[in-house]
Amino acid sequence: MMMKESIFDNIWFVRIISLAFALFLYAFVSSENSDQFQAISNQQFASIETSETISNVPVYLGEHDEDVFVSEMPESVTVKLTGPRNIITQVTVEDFIVQTEDIRGIDTGRQTIRLIAIGLPEEIDYQITPVRHVVQISRRETVTLPVEYELDDNLLAEGFEISEITLSPSEVTLTGKAETIADIDRVLIKINRDTPQSENFIQKYRLQILNSEGQLLDVNASASEIDADVEVVPIVKDVDLSIVPVGEDTSKYAYEYAFVGPAQATIQANTNVLNQISSANLIVDVSTLTETTTVTGNLELPANVVSGNPTTSDVQVIITSLVAEETSSSEPTSETAESSIDSSALESISSEDETSSEVSEETSSQSSE
Repeated sequence: MMMKESIFDNIWFVRIISLAFALFLYAFVSSENSDQFQAISNQQFASIETSETISNVPVYLGEHDEDVFVSEMPESVTVKLTGPRNIITQVTVEDFIVQTEDIRGIDTGRQTIRLIAIGLPEEIDYQITPVRHVVQISRRETVTLPVEYELDDNLLAEGFEISEITLSPSEVTLTGKAETIADIDRVLIKINRDTPQSENFIQKYRLQILNSEGQLLDVNASASEIDADVEVVPIVKDVDLSIVPVGEDTSKYAYEYAFVGPAQATIQANTNVLNQISSANLIVDVSTLTETTTVTGNLELPANVVSGNPTTSDVQVIITSLVAEETSSSEPTSETAESSIDSSALESISSEDETSSEVSEETSSQSSE
């Protein structure tokens, strides 16, 4: 018995259905895209209201009396802009400023002032947060003072010192409340480096304005950073060289020394070390010498001395043999021996002559009798 065929078993039917479904999907998607494109196109013929928030907008001082100083002002605020999107998208933080309202004629003391935005297009509304701020109004004082400096304890490498420091600018103009200006004790920079220095360097340092207790003061300065040009030089001293022989054989030789090369050296160290040093040793090795010659000695650096120049110096070593002198003094010469022999012979002959003379005299005496 054969099963009844379904229309879905017909391959041509399935193909037709699939094609129809695909055409439907294409028409649907095209319609959606067309609507979206049409909506976007329509935006070109409309002005859309929108808003944008800008943070960290700096605050400036507005119109004020020349002798007024305002402290405790906010550094920055947040500004919300509302208006046509086409305009807002073109506005940047450089296009407008936020400043205080006109405070000319305002009394001194603590006052609440309002902040306003200047430079925005008329179509833009704005909202500043916070829009009001409490500030201190004081009488202004201005003074010009020289810039000082302090050196870090670890600024320099061993054996170096500072020959000159040039600051730029060397003085600053300070503006602030009269009572704060009167409280200024020092205007300075603190010169430091990551590693001990042995060469010249230039670096910027932040200016500090301090009272007598070392506290920072709320004062405006004409320069907030100071350039320091620091010249670093070695600390040196010229000292005499002392010859220190090594390897002398005093049982055989006598030694004398004389400088042929430099008799002084330049050494480098910290000042407190150099103050305790008057000479440096020159090591001369004579262990292999048997006769007069010239050798090179080596500079021995004293304790805590960084370097020395020159590091060597030539020395003449005069050597006298002690063995030869002893032999010469203990052995008589042949001339001395011969002289001694001749003297003995003469003494013997003289003695014989005297004896012969005595015998002759006795014989003569006996004959006469």
